[in-house]
Amino acid sequence: SQSQSQAGAAAFSGTDSGLSDGGSTSGSPGNSPPPLPPSPRAYAAADGTRALMCVLMLGLCIFNSPFAPTAGPSVIAFTPPGAATAAGYHSAGRVLAGTTEAAAGADMLALAPELSWWQLLAGHAVSWGLRALFVCVCTVLLFIREPLVDAEEEQVRAAQSHEKRCVTASFLGQVAMARQEAEKVLQILGRSFPVSRTELTVSVMWQSMRQALHRLWIGRKVDAFLAARSSASQASAVTSAIASHHLHQALAQTPQAEETVFGCTLPRTLAALQALNMAECVADQMDPLVLTQIYIAAAIQTELTACGQTPLLSSLYLQRAQSAHVACGDKGAALAWLFTPEGHAFFRSRSWTQQPVGTQGAVRQPGSVLHLSLAFQFNSLLRAYSDVLTGGSTLLLLDCFKALRRWAQQGQEPVIEWWATAGLVLVSWRLGQTDPAMLAKLSAVRVKMDKLQELMYASLNAQQELLQGQHQACWTWLTRASELARGDLSTSTFHNTALHPMLRLLALRQLLSTRLALYRLRLFLQEHRPSALPEVTMGSTNTAASFEAMLRAAQDDIRRLRSFSETCVLAQPAALMYQAVHRALSGARTGPTEHLFHQSLKLARRQRLVFDEALVLLHMSTYLRMSLPPATLRDHLGKSAAVFSNLQAADEYASARKLLKVICQKSS
Repeated sequence: SQSQSQAGAAAFSGTDSGLSDGGSTSGSPGNSPPPLPPSPRAYAAADGTRALMCVLMLGLCIFNSPFAPTAGPSVIAFTPPGAATAAGYHSAGRVLAGTTEAAAGADMLALAPELSWWQLLAGHAVSWGLRALFVCVCTVLLFIREPLVDAEEEQVRAAQSHEKRCVTASFLGQVAMARQEAEKVLQILGRSFPVSRTELTVSVMWQSMRQALHRLWIGRKVDAFLAARSSASQASAVTSAIASHHLHQALAQTPQAEETVFGCTLPRTLAALQALNMAECVADQMDPLVLTQIYIAAAIQTELTACGQTPLLSSLYLQRAQSAHVACGDKGAALAWLFTPEGHAFFRSRSWTQQPVGTQGAVRQPGSVLHLSLAFQFNSLLRAYSDVLTGGSTLLLLDCFKALRRWAQQGQEPVIEWWATAGLVLVSWRLGQTDPAMLAKLSAVRVKMDKLQELMYASLNAQQELLQGQHQACWTWLTRASELARGDLSTSTFHNTALHPMLRLLALRQLLSTRLALYRLRLFLQEHRPSALPEVTMGSTNTAASFEAMLRAAQDDIRRLRSFSETCVLAQPAALMYQAVHRALSGARTGPTEHLFHQSLKLARRQRLVFDEALVLLHMSTYLRMSLPPATLRDHLGKSAAVFSNLQAADEYASARKLLKVICQKSS
């Protein structure tokens, strides 16, 4: 029949039924199916043709003499015939065969006084006008056959369906699914991702030239004009930009072992450039948050591809990202850190380019926006805890931990938020702020704690109970912390080899300082106020915890700290100091105890641990008060008090000043 012959002709001509939401096909003549999307090879060939046209256009504009501003046609066109003949030129404006380039320049200079200013101006205007017209025409020819311009509504709807699945998979961390859905979107829209090195190279060349034209303003305007011809073309450009961005993020998070033979540089560069070019041609239709992420991803990929040799280009992308971020409002709070002085300095340091990071077993390689945010938060956490150990300003540390906690909350990183809150508790106690609400914020963080987090949590709770006068609860938390310290603390929920030993050291120091403080407090109450001494029982036997048992428990914890100091150099001063304190509390000989204090002081000064140095001087003056000369005690306490005052360490400063006052009174 006639309808069957029409359907057969349509099938023979290469048409198909297109992609619908259900994936069904229809051969009725009333619904003319859209054409099949081009294959990756055809797509790469089209990109190669565009790249060749772009090179030829630039060559004709720069090197072709009829378009050069100093060439003769535009000037001779406005020259009187007699003057041209006197100058030795043919009527067509060509130089005689025997005339050199220098002679031609001299002739033009001799001819210039005979021309009026408007003739010279008109000649240059014609030359530059022809050049501009040529560039415009070539630019339109470059972009007019873009597959997204001729997109059909059915294709766009099918692509948007897969694009939603891609976004959902990216949010859930399903990298393989997100990559598959992104490639499906590009295939539906006629942008099938290349699969060979040659096709990738050609496509990257064209997208790079296209981005260069975008930076020259004319390419962006022409691209936006062609994309605005219909709502379907605009929607296809937006969908393609989002899919290309998620494809770039998926490629950045893909382990190296899963990459194909051609490596990962070309695919990531192509995906980033394609997302950037598509987003810029429909910038008004893009979500500001997605546009910000695309610009940040372009800056990241520029730094990785060029190895830091193009700082101006990456800075330009960051400026564009900051401009788009202004319109994000509260949605862009997770990326606000990048536009602070600290974030910009971290990006410029390029330390994140060789720093895999991750939490809860998911390790991410450099290249994605999420990796950059995590790397910045880990770097800020490392610097903050390093300042806690070495002796940074307590007020600055308080602000740093508050900002880090806010960034972690906005980025939905509970592990980093937990450690930032723990640091906030430690710094607040150092300032003398013992509000129990601070520790309650740590309990409010919903995260599955590892062994190291449990150790730190138990040690902090023990000190909080001691501050509130609950000796039994403090002893229970200390017992729990010691049990955790005996276990394996080498594993962690985050991937950072430099931060883990630092946090472990702080947790062990917190445990020992609280245990020894409980012992000294109970010893003081027994000597001066026996009626106010609360009873503390052992959890296993339900018997009273004696002072000897407390010292044995402290000795076990010190032994673990000494063992840990063999692999962690920063732990050596603290291990020697607590060993000397334990000897002093046990009534051991003064000579070896003083030697341990001096060893600890020497190591602290060598490693420039200012807080540890002042703490050793304070403990040495406290426990060796009866054996050291008064002048030495005053010198030690004066130095330690000055350090604690500069660091705003309220409790330590008060202890040093009080002991110094007592010694001065006895000396007088």
